[in-house]
Amino acid sequence: MTNFSCGIDFGTTNSTIGVLLNNQPKMVQLETNSISMPTALFFEDKKKVPLYGKSAIEYYTNGADGRFIRSIKRILGSELMDKFTVINGKGVRFDELIGLFLYHLKEKAESQLDLDIDTAVIGRPVHFQDNDTQSDSKAEDKLKTIAQKIGFKHVSFQYEPIAAAFSHEQFLTSEKLALVVDIGGGTSDFTIIRIGPDLSRKVNRSDDILATTGVRIGGNDLDKALNFNFFMPSFGRGTTYGEKSLVCPNYLFSDLSEWSLINFCYTPQNIQRVENILLTAHEPIKVQRLLDLLEFQEAHRLLKLAEDAKIDLTKTHLTRQRFDNFNMVVRFEIDQNSFETAICHDVNKIEKCMQKCLTDAQITADKIDLLILTGGSCEVPYIQKTFRRLFPSAQFSDREKMLSVGYGLTYATHNL
Repeated sequence: MTNFSCGIDFGTTNSTIGVLLNNQPKMVQLETNSISMPTALFFEDKKKVPLYGKSAIEYYTNGADGRFIRSIKRILGSELMDKFTVINGKGVRFDELIGLFLYHLKEKAESQLDLDIDTAVIGRPVHFQDNDTQSDSKAEDKLKTIAQKIGFKHVSFQYEPIAAAFSHEQFLTSEKLALVVDIGGGTSDFTIIRIGPDLSRKVNRSDDILATTGVRIGGNDLDKALNFNFFMPSFGRGTTYGEKSLVCPNYLFSDLSEWSLINFCYTPQNIQRVENILLTAHEPIKVQRLLDLLEFQEAHRLLKLAEDAKIDLTKTHLTRQRFDNFNMVVRFEIDQNSFETAICHDVNKIEKCMQKCLTDAQITADKIDLLILTGGSCEVPYIQKTFRRLFPSAQFSDREKMLSVGYGLTYATHNL
């Protein structure tokens, strides 16, 4: 059997895999009627084989007992990479979990297309961690090692915004100076690149890339802002306890609002600490809700509601969410203006990183012909308004914004 190459968009929120057949990308159907899959795993209690994607999310949110894992990509390059999480009573390293997920993608592609795939071009953010080139190198090396362990003999990487540019380039009829805005689940990345039908035939595109920048802020951080500011106050954030009116520790609410950290919160130490706070809590109902979140490991479900609220607020001016479990029903209402206030700090950081890309390229905003928006968080109205204000004369393109990185990585296999 002929060996084939694949392009893998291993995303913080969603992932894809595709191969180039007859010079056209063939994306693998990873789930029913979908070529993308949520980057999620669920280990049901006493089951050895995990569930993946939408099935993992559905089993967890429907109350099945087990361990839910999401946004594992954000752990790459961080100190958490060498830590374990407990699954069915055993410690499992996070690189093993990433390997399981990538192997699932590889297996799906090989079985569906009847191919032997031994080479992979994997997308990566410009920076896995902010202002830390050593962590960036370590993260890429770790991801390469994981990919090789699951059977890829040859592994290379491409920046995700450059991959998105390659995808859009296939539809151009003339050369453009493009700014790619890739706001994914974990990072926001920017590339200024010359693209066009003639340029697409070049094997080496380094001369066409004017600048790349990135910051570790993405859709997960918008979820976190919603959860922390609007949901967590109902679970004790900002409340006090004891004779000295001490404030409940903020770190716990912050960690419970971050997909990649939630599993580290479900510890006996945290449960004991909240039980002690509850004894003298000034708003015991709220603190009891926090205790239930920890004891029943329900914080993932609450954060999923925050994500749902974010998605709602890309389409409407008001969202209503309801959280219920065995012991509580809590209702939330968030409007568009409140959402924008909560995320303005993150959006300002994204804008600052984009401005650095322009500075590094030594050009001004009016020189950009085409603005390519990719990643689900580009749909957030506040982010849309920000970039339309900054580039009023540029043509906007959001073709396949959820899939352009995956398509571009698949196109990139042509040059291997």
